[in-house]
Order: sequence, then C-alpha cells, then structure tokens
Amino acid sequence: MPSKIILTPAYGQEYRSDSQVEADWEAGKDFREPLSGSYVNKQDAGSIPGLRWVNIRYNNNRKVHVIKMGSAPGLRSNLIRLAASKPAGSPERTALLGVLAGGSLGVVEYKGRKYNLLWKGKTKYGPRAKLQFLNGPKEFWVDLSLITEVDTFRRTGPSRERSRKVQFRFWNGRTEWMSEEEADAREDNGEGTT
Repeated sequence: MPSKIILTPAYGQEYRSDSQVEADWEAGKDFREPLSGSYVNKQDAGSIPGLRWVNIRYNNNRKVHVIKMGSAPGLRSNLIRLAASKPAGSPERTALLGVLAGGSLGVVEYKGRKYNLLWKGKTKYGPRAKLQFLNGPKEFWVDLSLITEVDTFRRTGPSRERSRKVQFRFWNGRTEWMSEEEADAREDNGEGTT
C-alpha cells in the first residue's frame, strides 16, 4: 500500500491558495489521481491502509499542498470549515478569514495584560481561547473564563483612519497641506488661514 498519493483538482477546478485546497478537501470534494484517472476524496483517502500523506498539486501544478493523514483536523482546518459555513460578507466570516490570513479576532485582557485573540470556542478540554502576544509570534491556550474582551472583531495594528487634509496658507504666501487639527491650531496662533 502506498504511503503517499499525489492528486490534482478534478472537474476543471482551479485553486490559487492552500486555504482553497484545504477547504474543498475538508468539504469532501473530489480530486483526481492523475496516473489512474480515478477520483479520490477525503473519505476515500481515509480508507486506504497505510496512507500517511496526500499531496495535492494546484495552480497549474506549480504548488503542492500536503495533508497528513491519520491525524485529527487542526485549528486551521476547523477555521476553514467554520468560515465556509458562514454567509459571504458576514462579520463572522470576515473575522475568520482574517485569522486565517494571520490576523486576530481582536484584543483581550488576561492576567492584567493585553493579547491578540486568535480563536475561542469549545475544545476537548472545555471552553478555551488561543492568545498571541501583541508584540510577537508566541501563542498559548487559556481557559475562556479567564479572559476579558477589550476590543473584539477588529484588526489590531495601525489605524486606517486618516484625518482630512486641508491646504493652509501662511501669511508670507507659502501654502502647505496639513491635517485639519494642525491647521486649526496654526490659525489660532495667527500663522495664517485655511
């Protein structure tokens, strides 16, 4: 029995990312075994004795997504499945896709410090949350009841809001673009006018 099989997209399907491949694999969609021409899905692959790896070639056979068989689905697989079950454009789906892209669900407080919330929900150990340090890649799991939500379902990082720019004219005739707040302060100081 083979320990590895190589599959390609079936029925003319094309994929551009690992997450698309994994989402269809988890959903039980068919993939094609190129040598025999047979179709294989997750359930079929699970019934092949001794199979340890499934390599799915995609993006015109330029990329490979590797799936380890015989292990429980990981957090990423669960998030992909959950995101696929939400309606397109919903805030929940957007937040889940943000997590898959490396973002967070928001900021929470745990033991007096703030952390990025990567995931929360029911696990085999009870309700848990996966947290990440704000300034680094370290992640850890905590009991869900021990965290306090500070700012959820918002991306962390620099704000995308920008103040409106206005053209400020100094008394010497020179003009300069600046924020409304700065222009108001300079006008109050008698340096010029907007």
